[in-house]
Amino acid sequence: MASVNNMFLIAGEPVKRYVKTLPSKISGSRLEPGSDAVHPIYFVLESLRDAPFSYEAEVLELYTDKEVKYFMQANKSLVAAGFIKEYNGTISEPDVTNFLSDEDVQIIAAIKTVPALTNRLDELTSRVAVHRVLDAANDIGRPKRFIDAIELRLMEFSSE
Repeated sequence: MASVNNMFLIAGEPVKRYVKTLPSKISGSRLEPGSDAVHPIYFVLESLRDAPFSYEAEVLELYTDKEVKYFMQANKSLVAAGFIKEYNGTISEPDVTNFLSDEDVQIIAAIKTVPALTNRLDELTSRVAVHRVLDAANDIGRPKRFIDAIELRLMEFSSE
């Protein structure tokens, strides 16, 4: 069966399409199209940060209801986190709020005042991004009051 990234050319028309919402790589599991058996295969959706949208690289096509059901079960954490969503033919700009380079993490970890740090941390909506800032703050030896402010932000994710 020929494929172009995540589109299988002889599988027919897709039942549903899913698109990634981050300007990075996302991988997961899906069923092999056209197979009557449950045969999982892996997919990768990827793009460059400043590149234009590419349907072939960023959209996953599913061809049967069985594939959709398996996809939703196998990738529920990706869907719940908002990393992948149903594609309806239009693409919005990706949310890069939590897409931090190592340099960005270092800059946030080194913010000079606790109120400024707290304001910047409040902009982050990903536990992983805040945890990266905490690790960087510990690595550069930030004072306890800064570490406490970051840990407080992390605890807010537990209560959400």
